[in-house]
Amino acid sequence: FEYKKEKEYATLQMKLLAAAERKEKLSEISVVSDQLKEIELFKPLSDDDLVDLTSLLQVKEFAYGFPICQRGEPGTHLYIMLSGKVEVLDDDGVVLSEMQRGDVFGEMSLLSGDKVSTTIVAAEPCEIATLNQKNFKHILNKFPTLQVFLYKLVVRRITALNEQRAEELASGMTGQVADIPLVEVCQMINSNQRTGRLKAEDGDHSGVIVFNEGEIIHAEIGGKTG
Repeated sequence: FEYKKEKEYATLQMKLLAAAERKEKLSEISVVSDQLKEIELFKPLSDDDLVDLTSLLQVKEFAYGFPICQRGEPGTHLYIMLSGKVEVLDDDGVVLSEMQRGDVFGEMSLLSGDKVSTTIVAAEPCEIATLNQKNFKHILNKFPTLQVFLYKLVVRRITALNEQRAEELASGMTGQVADIPLVEVCQMINSNQRTGRLKAEDGDHSGVIVFNEGEIIHAEIGGKTG
């Protein structure tokens, strides 16, 4: 709801100025909607839908090094890269990944309600379209195709993050595999989606576990199989 004065006085010059501002706004919307056409997320939308969506966006410019999102902060916006490049950093400032024109970020916090999990800074001057939380929910309800794309994007990012964390943990491990409980070894193989045979021996007993992309598909110990 919006309050408006009734029978507000306006001169001809004021009306012409308002019309010029509307025309300029429509021109800006047209430019941004044309940019959105080239982004995979928005390709299913019609031209009219893109104009409606663009009217809800706020385009911002970020200077080099500016922290766009910071770990631990509440997620308040969806970010759509129109130009430039950003870097995703971990707690130590190490670059985990880069995003550029056409990429989208901020959706995980908006969908889950969790706080931002990584810090994102501008790696060069950027132009980014932002969508606040209220309007984000609105477009998800209005355009179900966007829901499907965003949820697939979340799944891909969670998978990539898990793989990266597994590699980081593995790189810092030293010692004997025999010191690790067999169940935990199986879980590591599962999380890394490895294929192969694991042979384990304990005194007089020996066994084999067969994995296919991390899933146990066969096991043998003594005279037992299954």
